[in-house]
Amino acid sequence: MIGLAQGAIEMRTILGPAETPLMHIAHPVFWLGYVPLLLGQPRRLSASAKSHVWLARIPQDAVKKCLSERPEWWRFFLQPAIIYGDVSQTVAADLLIRDNERRCAAVLLRMAGRRFAAPDDNAPVDAPLTQDELAGAANMSRNSVGTMLKRLAARGLIKLGYRIMIVVSPSAMRAFVEHG
Repeated sequence: MIGLAQGAIEMRTILGPAETPLMHIAHPVFWLGYVPLLLGQPRRLSASAKSHVWLARIPQDAVKKCLSERPEWWRFFLQPAIIYGDVSQTVAADLLIRDNERRCAAVLLRMAGRRFAAPDDNAPVDAPLTQDELAGAANMSRNSVGTMLKRLAARGLIKLGYRIMIVVSPSAMRAFVEHG
């Protein structure tokens, strides 16, 4: 299992065609590698660093030994699977938003790690992705996303940079996604 302690990791599913776009950006604390551990099957994701990252690696043999000696710890190893299930549901829910601008904003919030409330919801947060990556993740054209981002910036919800977008106020952006 691999745990993300610092930085951001882009995640792409390997279940679709090779050109499947960016699916999600993981932020700390996030664990990967439970499918091979729990199911004995190959990984279903590819993961690449989006920034400088600090990772923790727990070898599969060590996890299995730990769980055989302390079976009550299984629930701790199942939590990443539940969290990833929640992420997958959020990806699907974001793509079901019919309004393009709200869908774009929802995906951007998710990529920034702030799709849902967090303790520091009024602090600006970076989303380390390009407009092209956001377009793919939101299932929109690059031109449409560019137009949506300009509107969001004009509302003061985001700032655009080179290969990065800054969500100025996650709570205000979330209110826009939820209520228009």
